[in-house]
Amino acid sequence: MKEYVKAYNMFLPGRYMKYILYLFMPVLVIGFCLICNAFLPLSDSVVIMLLALYVFWVEIMLDTWVLRGIAKKKNNNLEYLKTSAKWKKLIKKGLIFDSVRRFFSVTIMTLVFFFLMQMQGGNGEGSVTIPSVIAMILSICLWVTLLCGITRNTENIYVTMMVVYVAFIPFFMILPLTMEYMGNVIGICILAVLFVAVAVFNIFHIIKKIGGSFYDE
Repeated sequence: MKEYVKAYNMFLPGRYMKYILYLFMPVLVIGFCLICNAFLPLSDSVVIMLLALYVFWVEIMLDTWVLRGIAKKKNNNLEYLKTSAKWKKLIKKGLIFDSVRRFFSVTIMTLVFFFLMQMQGGNGEGSVTIPSVIAMILSICLWVTLLCGITRNTENIYVTMMVVYVAFIPFFMILPLTMEYMGNVIGICILAVLFVAVAVFNIFHIIKKIGGSFYDE
């Protein structure tokens, strides 16, 4: 696992990014939503939805910061890596850890907030269950992974933002239905399979694009 972590950290823009990625952003997300739960008259389901939307946006922005343009045909950021005979293994390990990191990051943030929210107390309206929360976690991971398959093909931050804002609307509309109807064993299994399938496809797609750039394909 250490090799996978090192391969992923190789893409980070600086040492400080590790602290932002693993510590600052999770604390910021959880803290912001706890404040909303404490001071705004929102039901439990609305607050957990707020968390989902915030995590969705943060994960896309972090991926844009770390892996932006990795699937682009001409990516000068990878030129040094292509000189290594192990470039394919390094990129594959880095991308695999990215998917694993995203899943655990979203899971930990969501579950920690869920239990803190229960301890903090709420108005009890629109209460959420653990299965619906798990469905939400997998839905976030699936949507973010799908979008990353698009945004990683460009280094233009404006194009990335446009894609995110366009996708934000259907995500916001579909998420409540996902939590309600996919919050069961079958639904959770379907979401998990879709998430893994999209993540694997993205990895092989990116490696193929990078490999093709050797031959100007």
